[in-house]
Amino acid sequence: MSSESGRILRSRAVVPVVEPPIDDGAVFFSEGIIRQVGRFRDLKDLSSDVEDLGEGVLCPGLVNAHCHLDFTELGGKIPPPDSFASWVRSILMRSSEWTPHEWISSWNKGLDQLVRNGVTTVLNIETSLNYLSLLRQELPIRVHSFLEMTGLIAGAQAVELVDAALRLRAELGGEIGLAPHSVYAAAQGLMRTVAHAMEEHDVRSTIHLAESLDEHLMFTESRGALYETLYGFGRGMSDCGKGSPVALAARSGMLRRETVVAHANYLSEADVELLAESGASVVHCPSCHAYFGHVPFPFEELRAAGVNLCLGTDSLASVLPDEDGCFELNLFTEMRRFSNREQGVDPSEVLKMATLHGARALGVGEKAGGLGEGFLADAVWMAGKPRLRDVESWLVNEVKRPDEVMVDGEWIEEAIE
Repeated sequence: MSSESGRILRSRAVVPVVEPPIDDGAVFFSEGIIRQVGRFRDLKDLSSDVEDLGEGVLCPGLVNAHCHLDFTELGGKIPPPDSFASWVRSILMRSSEWTPHEWISSWNKGLDQLVRNGVTTVLNIETSLNYLSLLRQELPIRVHSFLEMTGLIAGAQAVELVDAALRLRAELGGEIGLAPHSVYAAAQGLMRTVAHAMEEHDVRSTIHLAESLDEHLMFTESRGALYETLYGFGRGMSDCGKGSPVALAARSGMLRRETVVAHANYLSEADVELLAESGASVVHCPSCHAYFGHVPFPFEELRAAGVNLCLGTDSLASVLPDEDGCFELNLFTEMRRFSNREQGVDPSEVLKMATLHGARALGVGEKAGGLGEGFLADAVWMAGKPRLRDVESWLVNEVKRPDEVMVDGEWIEEAIE
C-alpha cells in the first residue's frame, strides 16, 4: 500500500486504552481516522509513510469532561474559602468586573493550556455566551460547548432561557449542549424544561450536582450558608427540605444517559442508585475537590453501582496549585492526584477515566478516548522508557505533560512550548 493511502506512527509503546498496551506498537491512519493498531512488524507494509517516534509512549488524546475556560485568569486569585457560598460570592464579584476582552483572553488562555497538556476533547461550560461564535472559530481541539443557564437573579422564565439556548445552538452548529447550572441556581422549572428539550431535540446536558455540603444542607434541611445567601438574593425556597439535590434532579427528568453530572460529592445510598439507574455519567475533579476540602469522593460506591466515572479539571478559580506551584488546566495533574488518593485503583482504570469514559459521557465513546479501528486520530506522545508492564502507571503517576499532541492525524505544532 502506498504512502498516499495513509500514515503509520511507530512508538516504543502504544497504549490504546481499548486494549492492553503494545510493545513496539504502531497506529495506521488515513484521512484523520485510525484504520489499524498493533505491533509495528504487523502493520509496517500498510504504508511507506512511517514516522518513528522512538523511545516513548503513544496514547489517546485526553478527554476533559468538566471545564470552565472562562475563569482561567482566576487561577490562584481566590484562596480556599470558609464555605462554598462565600466562594460563589467571590467568583461572581470578580468576574462581573471583566471587560469583553478579559473574558475572551481568559477563555483562550485556558484553551492553550488544555492543548499544551494533552486534552484533545473537552466538555466546556460556557458562561460568556455573547462571545461564543468568535471563540469557536478555528478550534485546535474538539470543544463541546454546553450553554450555561440559571435565570435565578435575572428572573427569566425557564422556557425563554431554553429557547434562547436552542437558537444559539442552531446558529453555532457543532457539538453544543445545555447546562442548567445547578439545582440551587436554576430558575423554577428550568430542569424540567431542559429535560423536555433533551428529548425533543436530541441534545445532551450537564449539571453541577451534590457538589457541596452547603448545597446538601440547603435541600435536605433548609439551612446553611448557601440557603441564607440565596434566600437573601430573593430565591424562592419552596423546593428546600424536600430531599437531596440528586432526588430533585431525578424528579425533574434531568437524570438520563445523556446527562453529565459534575461533582456528586455528597451522596446517599439512594442517590447512588438514582444515578446508576438513570445511566448518567459522573465527573470527578480531584483538584477542585481538594481545594474545598470536601468529604471523600464516593468512588467505590459509584463504581460498584456501574456509573460511568470520568475526570475533569473544573476551572482554575477553584483548584490548588500543582507540585511546581503552577495553576494550569492539566488532566495529567488530575490523574496523578486521584491516583495518589485512591491508591487501590488500577492505573488502567484511572487512564480510562481521563479518556474513554469521558468520551462515553459526551456520546463519542466509539470515536474519541481510544486508539482503535474507526477512532479519530487524536493522540499524545510522551518521551520515556517505562517497562511495558508499568506503562499505564507511568502515564498516570509520573507524566506531567506530553511532548507531542495530535488532532485529526496532524501534530499541533504550537502545542508544546
